[in-house]
Amino acid sequence: MATGVWSPQLHTLKDFEFSGILTLASGRPYTAVFDSPEVNFSIVPGEKFNSFRGPTFKDFDLSVSRVFHLGDRYQLGFRAEAFNLFNHPNYQQNVIDNVQYTANLGGPNPTSSTDQLWTADPNPDFGAPGAIVPKFGSRSFQFSTRFTF
Repeated sequence: MATGVWSPQLHTLKDFEFSGILTLASGRPYTAVFDSPEVNFSIVPGEKFNSFRGPTFKDFDLSVSRVFHLGDRYQLGFRAEAFNLFNHPNYQQNVIDNVQYTANLGGPNPTSSTDQLWTADPNPDFGAPGAIVPKFGSRSFQFSTRFTF
């Protein structure tokens, strides 16, 4: 996370204030699981615990403000704010499809009378985020005015 405020002294931008907040975060780790009809979620053989990362989080908020002095006692302030200015989609970290393979019963084993054959089908949605975070959704703007006396 990084924040900053700039109050330029240039003639045309004097008395304006620009501020921003940049938030960057890596995705949370998760473990790939192996799903079977018995609802037995277990770690996929050959994959380590927490070896995958969820989606990253990127957000930039910007505000521009200016205060006009009306005499000695009165002030009129204007403020414009933009949230998620670059409109980056941010997904929930805990809603990720972590089923890497689905086990399906393939039928009887021709070499054994008691064992069954299983197939492991890859999940095409493995690692896909499930939902966009409502709080940090699409780009939005906010404008305000304040009169101080």
